[in-house]
Amino acid sequence: MKKPRNAGAIGKLKLFLQNGQRDKGLAIFKQLAKERSYYGFMAADYLQQDYALVNKPIILEEKNKLRLLLQEDFLIISEFRALKLDKEAQQFWWQAVRNLKGNDLLAAAKIAQQWKWHKQAILTVARAKYWDDVALRFPIEYEQGIQENASKQQANSNWIQLGSMG
Repeated sequence: MKKPRNAGAIGKLKLFLQNGQRDKGLAIFKQLAKERSYYGFMAADYLQQDYALVNKPIILEEKNKLRLLLQEDFLIISEFRALKLDKEAQQFWWQAVRNLKGNDLLAAAKIAQQWKWHKQAILTVARAKYWDDVALRFPIEYEQGIQENASKQQANSNWIQLGSMG
């Protein structure tokens, strides 16, 4: 069984806390709280800090976007979209991104996000193993409406947004 990435830090933390070395334990909590991980979120909760989401949005350069959009598969996708044939367009999407690598794969994910194709954007960026564009990976389609209605109802908009993701 694979050990969690922070298993060593958690072991040290437990040892320090059991031996009354609270300062050393707090130092580990503070370090863990800087990470976007299960243990990082637990440490942030313990320290009553905001979570470290490490948001680094993908920058889509216009020339890369145009280069991709002018490829035959992407032109076909655009035609299907114009004809409101979304199922066919989405099927062609997977053909279009199948052989993309690196920055082209990231650019394709951003294009899907701009088209509000959230499923394709999420799965495409996952193929690129890029985890730091938080808005792309966890889209909130109706954020403004959620904020307005949460305010009217005196509700916490974060809980509503979490519920809308599922």
